[in-house]
Amino acid sequence: VEAFCRVLEEPEFYSLSAGIVLQAYLPDSHEIQKKLTHWAKNRVQNGGAPIKIRIVKGANLAMEQFEASVKGWPQAPYPSKVEVDANYKRMVLYGCIPENARCVHLGIASHNLFDIAFAMLLRLENQVQSYTVFEMLEGMADHIRRVVQRLTGDMLLYCPVATASEFQHAIAYLIRRLDENTGPENFLRHVFGLRPGTESWDTQTAIFSQSCDDIQSASSEPRRGQNRLLEPAPLDTHAPFENEADTDFSLPQNRDWALGIIENAKKNRPDPIPLVIGGEEIYPNQDGVGYDPSHPVKPLYMYAKANKQHIE
Repeated sequence: VEAFCRVLEEPEFYSLSAGIVLQAYLPDSHEIQKKLTHWAKNRVQNGGAPIKIRIVKGANLAMEQFEASVKGWPQAPYPSKVEVDANYKRMVLYGCIPENARCVHLGIASHNLFDIAFAMLLRLENQVQSYTVFEMLEGMADHIRRVVQRLTGDMLLYCPVATASEFQHAIAYLIRRLDENTGPENFLRHVFGLRPGTESWDTQTAIFSQSCDDIQSASSEPRRGQNRLLEPAPLDTHAPFENEADTDFSLPQNRDWALGIIENAKKNRPDPIPLVIGGEEIYPNQDGVGYDPSHPVKPLYMYAKANKQHIE
């Protein structure tokens, strides 16, 4: 997001209308949407071009869960599908406010019939049809695409492209999409044979209704709040072993922590490192010299080396 804004603030790109994708399964996406909208309004007011935001629900949940598991972090996306759907609707509602839509055009990307119908009605009520477009993946749910295109008059299709020599990457992508679409919570798993009165219909309408109820209450705070600047909480000595989580350097407070360590190291020379034998500290006599790998020409610290007498 920062790179997107900084590039478009360059004078040569001020008249360029560019787009960015926000994933609703990340709780902080709505706050980012609001910041981008505020930025875009100022841009348009000063003679710049509007921008576009494509709103999707999310595309890499399995990868997110794997990364979180390996690194010991909470998963960044919401833990439940209802929360994702609620945040998606919240973002569509905000994006369809007329004064917002004029500066931030909206790509509403979904294959969920309920969410598409929600967005179709909303953009008609707010008269923002010229600023919004429905978007779908080529080759997925074509029957839904045809109906939406016929009713709205527009449709943007996007698809992955790969050269023949890199076709294995396209296969990997398609397998991932197949895996997602057959997941028990994915709408497309239930779309075949979806009819009013069926169990699938009742389940999907219940999810839709619940997500509408949760639009205001769904969290918009990031799920990762690790802060290395704070003292770690004391641990129960009887607790089972658990690895310390990796430091999440995508968080600004952790970057500040790391920079503080670097600045402190620049100012403070490490004390000489002694041997400890029988509780007695034996300090070095210029025998061990340590160097900073990032500045190897200047000695950084001294350390004691053990001789045969010390070992005895």
